[in-house]
Amino acid sequence: MEVKQFFKFSILLLARSIGLFRIGRFLTRRGLMIVAWHGVSIHDEHERFCSLFISPESFRKRLCFLAKQYKVIDLDEAVRQHQSGRFHANQVVITFDDGFHNFSKVAVPILNEFGFTATNYIVTNQMNTQRPSLSLLLRDIVLRSPKREVQLALAQTDDGKQFSFPEDRKKLTNVLMKILNETFSDYDSKFEFVKTIAAHLEVDIESLIRNRIWHSMDRAEVTKLSEDGFLMQAHTHNHRNVVEYADTVQFEAETCRKELEKELGKKVVHFCYPTGRWNRQAWEPLQRAGIQSATTTMQGPNFPKTPLLALRRILNGEDRNQLEFEFEMSNIKWLAHIILHPKNLFVPNEKTKGYASEAKIF
Repeated sequence: MEVKQFFKFSILLLARSIGLFRIGRFLTRRGLMIVAWHGVSIHDEHERFCSLFISPESFRKRLCFLAKQYKVIDLDEAVRQHQSGRFHANQVVITFDDGFHNFSKVAVPILNEFGFTATNYIVTNQMNTQRPSLSLLLRDIVLRSPKREVQLALAQTDDGKQFSFPEDRKKLTNVLMKILNETFSDYDSKFEFVKTIAAHLEVDIESLIRNRIWHSMDRAEVTKLSEDGFLMQAHTHNHRNVVEYADTVQFEAETCRKELEKELGKKVVHFCYPTGRWNRQAWEPLQRAGIQSATTTMQGPNFPKTPLLALRRILNGEDRNQLEFEFEMSNIKWLAHIILHPKNLFVPNEKTKGYASEAKIF
């Protein structure tokens, strides 16, 4: 453990031991908490994508904590209480982003152990096509590679520069992602490029495809979970954020909503901002698309005066340990922020940069 991490851990441990976490939860008990994950690892994805994924063991610990401190409710109930003008004390909503296959395979059985419900925000195009996410697949291939060196000339570049592992794997990923997006225009050709890289880096891509590591849930899985009481809600049709693709906000949200409603036979009114990027300009087109609530990645509790289209949410992963998770759930950091910035008591700041660019990867 690094010195900086040691001091941070010691301070948090002291704060919890003297009751500061409990005081923070008490002071914000009337604020609705929303927690978010992207996925629970099928194998060891959390070891390479630690800010986006969590191990089953850590996930179970998080749920044990939530079971002791909160009542878990679904988003529909949260919105009803919001509209009534009063949240009941000590409540939390559990959400997942992107509709990954690991939700149905790994997360749901653990949630069922606790009797918890959850909302999963679905990207309908990925659900329909059942094509793996190439950006995540390519990153995973680079990080998994057992090779000590790679020469980029073999990856269709002409500089011949060599990269060693693991020090330069992030640089290599960036180079390959640039090639993927700038050289190839259609999915099939991009997929062939990714397979070529996998072969060169000695990674069994067929195993990743077979185990659906980077696939979304299919229609049958989404429908079954909806029937079992989990909320399947909108995350756009093509995972386009509302800031960079402002002119497509209504189309993306409406297309996603209608496809899910047709598949599930239920109303879809909740939305999650892709990559965490959002601004107020998106509210009107989202409302025209039939969206009632939208979740951000801005931390803190939600109150009846918090706009339904700017709900705060804690994004969690393996990059945070249990102590850090409990600290974030205590809202102590948020309380300190509000003392300095009281205008943000109910409405969080807009977020125009996505968490994806800030994601930690081992």
